[in-house]
Amino acid sequence: MKRLALTAAGILAFATAASAQTATPPTEPSTPPTAAQAQKAEKISTQDFVNTVANINMYEIQAAKAAQGQSKDDDIKNFAQLMLDDHNKMSDELQNKVQNIKGMQVPSEMTKDFKDKVQTLKSAKGHQFEQEYRKQMIQSHKEAINLFQTYAQTGDNNDLKNWARDSVATLQKHLNRAESLPKTTAGL
Repeated sequence: MKRLALTAAGILAFATAASAQTATPPTEPSTPPTAAQAQKAEKISTQDFVNTVANINMYEIQAAKAAQGQSKDDDIKNFAQLMLDDHNKMSDELQNKVQNIKGMQVPSEMTKDFKDKVQTLKSAKGHQFEQEYRKQMIQSHKEAINLFQTYAQTGDNNDLKNWARDSVATLQKHLNRAESLPKTTAGL
């Protein structure tokens, strides 16, 4: 139950971070919704979804580049290459979808929250890096899956809703691979 609540908080954090790039400030509820409420009732605006997905992709790409440069583990490096390939593809797909939506733009720079996550990752060394990368990839993909599922159910752009729904399988594969990465220390 605690894990589900954190996931809902993650969705809201992603949406809040992304909405900082929009002209209209978001309205925040006085109490955060439960995970079930977030999955069933939370409606994510198309601009917030686009902003968040763009940030996720930029973050995943930067984290993967760091993993390829810093890790000595072949499993980590192979996973990082998959992240580079798939999230570059998702970025291109998102860009293509958004150019058909009048007035919609894809952000070209990560929000501070995502930059901070990359910086935390880059600051870690050796096994600490691999532990942090694994942890961040698991958390990020759980949150992304929930975001994509929520938008697929509640979004207001059919093309993006279909793309979000179709992308969940790829994100689930990423999560499964991240969870199977070697644990470098106990407690992961």
